[in-house]
Amino acid sequence: MNQNNEPKETFEVLTPQGYEHGDKPQKMKFSKRTSCVRCGTCCRTNPPTLLKADADLLADGTIRPEHMVVIRDGERVYSVSDKDIYIAPFEMIMLRGHGVSPACGFLAGENVCEIYETRPAQCRAYTCFGPQVTVTGLEASRMTRSDMFGEIPFVMEAISRHEAKCSYLLLADLLEAVAGGDEAAADTVLDMLQYDAQARPFLAEKLGLSPDVIRLIFGRPLTETIREFGYQVEQDGDDYILRIVKQEEPA
Repeated sequence: MNQNNEPKETFEVLTPQGYEHGDKPQKMKFSKRTSCVRCGTCCRTNPPTLLKADADLLADGTIRPEHMVVIRDGERVYSVSDKDIYIAPFEMIMLRGHGVSPACGFLAGENVCEIYETRPAQCRAYTCFGPQVTVTGLEASRMTRSDMFGEIPFVMEAISRHEAKCSYLLLADLLEAVAGGDEAAADTVLDMLQYDAQARPFLAEKLGLSPDVIRLIFGRPLTETIREFGYQVEQDGDDYILRIVKQEEPA
């Protein structure tokens, strides 16, 4: 036993697949990392959820609107690590990736974090090389849009109206009805898509906000996220056409 309770650099396994010094089993040595080697895997596949503890990073400009995206309650999110789709249990603010890539927007060069010394709390807690420090009470500790825009009533009212009209929980129910042939549900989904598309430029013009701030206020456009529900949207002028996503044939 390590009397100092410090992790060892290697551990040894005895194997009968060879012998040394007569009849003694040969030893195989495996390296065991005890620190970050900057492989970048966590930054490419697990963007952090921002916590209330990260408020100072927003206040001092380390993290700006263009670095963040809101994941709304009930939104379906594709996981790069296990290639599956998950339903968000509640609203979360996360760091955005590079374009369509899920890699953290602050990851640069040879797996270098551009804000390593002032990285978010979840990044500081995460260690891929040892026992995980789990962020407990995420629902209570997470940052939300009300933490960011709570003192701007007009924005909060816009968010509330958008959630009532464009709720992902409502969208899931409607699309289930659409799959069953409900034409009225399909019309409601198309109305929802139009409302989402029109609310964005309206608020941007009203308050002089950039597209990045609008994306943070309303989340990703429904025309993008509806694909995770098995549908895609085609636009014909001001009209939208809802189509089922064709499944790729197995090779």
